[in-house]
Amino acid sequence: MAAARPRFFSNIKSADEYFLPNLYGQTTNQPAPASTSLSEEAFFESDIERLDAELESIFGSSLQERHGANTDEDIRAAVAPVDQHQPPPPPATTVVPPIPRYDEMTRVIGTPFDHRPQRTQYRRDANVLVVNGPCALAQGKIAGTQASWSDVQAALEQQASTAGIGLAVENSNHEGVVIDHLLNATEHTTVILNCGDLLHAYPAIQKAASLSAAQVLLLNDTPLADSNASARQLTGFGAFGYKVALHAAIEQFKEQ
Repeated sequence: MAAARPRFFSNIKSADEYFLPNLYGQTTNQPAPASTSLSEEAFFESDIERLDAELESIFGSSLQERHGANTDEDIRAAVAPVDQHQPPPPPATTVVPPIPRYDEMTRVIGTPFDHRPQRTQYRRDANVLVVNGPCALAQGKIAGTQASWSDVQAALEQQASTAGIGLAVENSNHEGVVIDHLLNATEHTTVILNCGDLLHAYPAIQKAASLSAAQVLLLNDTPLADSNASARQLTGFGAFGYKVALHAAIEQFKEQ
């Protein structure tokens, strides 16, 4: 036979013992027990203590101890059911930064590795145009020499400024850009052209030099046998050939 469940309060009636005897009978005409000679307020307090003791024997601890509440309002707030129909809180708004314009992106990112040919507006007011074509410059130096192009360009600009003539410089490794400069040059312009001693490999540039209205001076390490009669050649001068060609152009302008 199973052992009876131990009771924490042997002198206090359980809920069944308290309610079942009066379930089918009239409780109003029955006399009160002898132990209920206390006042009515004390009687109700004793009933509450009995119920609390029974609940404590079933659940272990009181609601006040479990939820840390001190008042009835605190207890109701602690065990209040969650409203399932309550709408969820609105999601946090995320501020999306505006998409930058194309000009802003190019200003921030830049295109240092953009090798597409760029058409440069030709300066028609220049008297001398220096064009460095394909492979004329390499690693900031004039191909085949140790001369720095920035130093040579500064010397040419100083030489042209002293002579009182205009000077423009264009560098491009694209054949079409060089052709555009040759065909857009006016008859009052002298073009100093250096194609890195590869002019023989560019028939289109040779044709553009023959069709150009400007006076063309070719800088080559070796003479070009198939050069047209309108283009003059300066060979074997290396980096110094730019200064020789510019000096020749200045003297030609003085004679005009």
